[in-house]
Amino acid sequence: MRSTKSVYRRVLKKRDEDEKIPENEIRLTARGTANRYIARAAELFLDKEKNLDTIILKAAGAAIPVLCVATEIIRRRVFELHQITNITYSSVVDEYEPTEEGLDVV
Repeated sequence: MRSTKSVYRRVLKKRDEDEKIPENEIRLTARGTANRYIARAAELFLDKEKNLDTIILKAAGAAIPVLCVATEIIRRRVFELHQITNITYSSVVDEYEPTEEGLDVV
């Protein structure tokens, strides 16, 4: 008897390439260091041409502790900076297709 895992494979979803990240948004990953994101935020705040007054930091999963550290350091280093925190969730639905005939898509 074969296992369910060997009978199905996950369908890879295509990302929207048209979706552009706004200039004031920084997406954090667990691999990146907090210093890298702090430097990027400072670069955005100090750029006279862009004149940004808002920066959005986004993270998920294992990157959330990195986000917390980076946010606190940025808030303390930039004069007269205020922080607004929004916590949201997103649900992920994986789709599996059968590798053999006669089985349904799960």
